Amino acid sequence: GLVIERIGRRPLLIFGFSSMAVFFSLLTVFLNFQDSVSWVPYLSYICILAVIAGFCSGPGKATTFLQTALIYCINSMQL
Repeated sequence: GLVIERIGRRPLLIFGFSSMAVFFSLLTVFLNFQDSVSWVPYLSYICILAVIAGFCSGPGKATTFLQTALIYCINSMQL
C-alpha cells in the first residue's frame, strides 16, 4: 500500500502493463526459436518470470485498490 501511495497508481499500471507486453512479445519470439538454439528455452523461463514480476509490480497491486474505489463510487452514487 505504501508503494502505491508513494509512486502512484497510474505509473505502476503503465509500467506493469508495458513490461508485460514487452516480455510477452519476447516470449513469443523465444518460443518460436527454442528448437534451433539450445539456450533459448532458458530465456523463455526468464521472460515468464519477468511477466509475473511485471504483473505483481503493476496491475496485481492496484487491483484491490481499484475495486474498493469502484465499490465506494457505486455506493456513494446510490445515496
